[in-house]
Amino acid sequence: MKTWLRTWLAGSLEECKHIGRNPSILLILVAIPVVYPTLLSWLYAQNAATERPAVIVDHDASVLSRKLLLSLDATQGISVVGRVDDLEQGFEMVRQRQAEMLLFIPEDFTSQIKSGRQASVKVWIDSANILTYGSALAATRETIGTMNEQLGRDYLHQQGLTTRLADRRIMPIQTDTRLLFHPTGAYGEFLITGAFLIVFQQLILISLSFSMGLRKELTPISPRLRFPFARLAGRVAAHSLLYLLAIVFIVLVVTPSFGWRIQSSMAVFVLYVVFGLTMFPLAMIAASLVKSRYTGFQVLMFLSTPVFMMSGFTWPLDQMPRTIQLLASAFPATPALLAMRTLAVKSGSFSAIRTELAWMAAQFIAYTLVAIALLHGQERRKLLNSNEINRELAGGDEPGTASQTA
Repeated sequence: MKTWLRTWLAGSLEECKHIGRNPSILLILVAIPVVYPTLLSWLYAQNAATERPAVIVDHDASVLSRKLLLSLDATQGISVVGRVDDLEQGFEMVRQRQAEMLLFIPEDFTSQIKSGRQASVKVWIDSANILTYGSALAATRETIGTMNEQLGRDYLHQQGLTTRLADRRIMPIQTDTRLLFHPTGAYGEFLITGAFLIVFQQLILISLSFSMGLRKELTPISPRLRFPFARLAGRVAAHSLLYLLAIVFIVLVVTPSFGWRIQSSMAVFVLYVVFGLTMFPLAMIAASLVKSRYTGFQVLMFLSTPVFMMSGFTWPLDQMPRTIQLLASAFPATPALLAMRTLAVKSGSFSAIRTELAWMAAQFIAYTLVAIALLHGQERRKLLNSNEINRELAGGDEPGTASQTA
């Protein structure tokens, strides 16, 4: 045990010196957790898609049509940016991306309503961006629905019905909708906490792989080690202080500075620590396989988006192919992101994420066993290759010696 600990400590000290001699490693350890969370927060600071630009074609030009347009412009989802005379001008503004919605009010809009018939309003919405589409469409439906209710209520009032009876006649079914956990529906709060966790994942994977890849470039033939897992674990430990500082910066600086909502900073901090520990053996496996510093970047940067997309954070996991579900369950990001969603919008209690914590604990054990087996297997191959080379050298010396004797 003492030898194992000495090997671990030696690996940690070696890595500290390696980082000191190669500032590019330190740059990765600092730049990734500082730049990415800050940049992402700045990009999504608006938090929700609002005030989507709309162009209006109003051929009715009545008091009622103006009331409808003013109501639309007053919503949070729509901003009227122009009024044109015909549909072709409106479509051109949409094609030029000057507007995302085109609303057409026909010339018989008011007369149809006053005669008791149903009026028609045509709406075209650019659905290329699902967020802007959802915002503009929801605002349009809500505004027209409200006007429909008011017109129906006014008509029944004229027939002598009370407000209460009129409401029952217009809306025989009343819907009481309550949004749970994420009532604002803001996209920034939905996305950003999960994105931060993936940034932290990439920090662990890339920093260690970059460091090990650079070490292999500088020392192509590495000496055999008695405890290879302990040595590499010590090198991970040398990075851990900066990992902790990264967690502090993300959870206690960036998150409150930009107003990202989480239920408990302490619970999120602990989740990051548990996730980091779960990632360590996986990072060791990746680092042991890279051949150079660039291999880590090429492979691991590709890994971030698929892991995020198949984790169930942005799309229900049960809607994915069964093979993908099984693959996603093997990555620590999947339970960590599910736990992060809970801690961000539902509950700050550890009991709410005990299933995900147990899931990560099982992954930690499994990946640790794989890492131990892989690293010791690599050392055995080194020994076999070394013995083979020695035998070849020994066999090559004999003829030369015999020739000199003769």
